Amino acid sequence: QHSTSGSEAVVQVANDNGIPIITNDIPTVAKGGSVAVGASLREDGRVAGEMAVAFLNGEIDLSTTDIERVGVFDYFVNRAGASAQGIELPAALIERAIDQTPADFEGAETMEEEGKGEFTIGMMVIASVPALELVQASFIETMAEAGYVEGENLTIIRGNAEGDIATLNTIAQQFVDEGVDLIVTTSTPAAQAALNATQDMTEPIPVIFTTVTDPYAAGIATGP
Repeated sequence: QHSTSGSEAVVQVANDNGIPIITNDIPTVAKGGSVAVGASLREDGRVAGEMAVAFLNGEIDLSTTDIERVGVFDYFVNRAGASAQGIELPAALIERAIDQTPADFEGAETMEEEGKGEFTIGMMVIASVPALELVQASFIETMAEAGYVEGENLTIIRGNAEGDIATLNTIAQQFVDEGVDLIVTTSTPAAQAALNATQDMTEPIPVIFTTVTDPYAAGIATGP
C-alpha cells in the first residue's frame, strides 16, 4: 500500500515487538521491514521509458499500442533491520534480493522544469510516494541510455499534486496548455486526469501510464 504514515506505523509496532515484516510494498523495507516481494517498480519505469523512446523516434503510434503488463518481480531485504531484530534471512534469499537501505528511497525535491530540450515531457504524480519516485527515476534513466538526456535534448516538466485530485486535473491541463510532446503518469488518478484533459483535443497528446492495477476498470483502456 502507498500510505506512508500507515506503513510507518505498522513498521514501528512490528519492530517494537520483534515481529518480521514481509510485504509487497517495496519501500516499506527501507523503513524497517525485513523482506518485500512485489512488481518491479524499476521495470515499470524501464518499460515506460522504452515506449517513450520508441514514440519520440517515430517508431510507434501510442494510440494503437497494446498495454504492456509488467510481470517482473523484485526481491528486497533489509539485512541491517533484520539483524537488529534477531532475524536470520536465508542465504538463498539474500543472494537473490537487493539489500535496501532508507537512503535509496529518499525522493528528490519536486522540480517544475530543468533545461530546455528538443522534446518536452510532462510527468505527473499524485503524491510524493517513494514507490512512484522509483518508477520515475527508472524512466528517466532509460530515456538517458537511449540518448534523450534531460537538460540537453529533453525537457521534463514535473507536476506533483500532493494527494489533491483537483490539483492533478490542473496539472494535466497545464501540460495541455504547454503543448508537451508526451505525458507520462504514475498512479491511476494521474492517468485518468491526463486522459480527461487530452481526450477532446483535435490531436490528443499521447499518454503513457504506469503503476495502474486495472486500466480497464479505471476507464483508461477500452478493452484487453
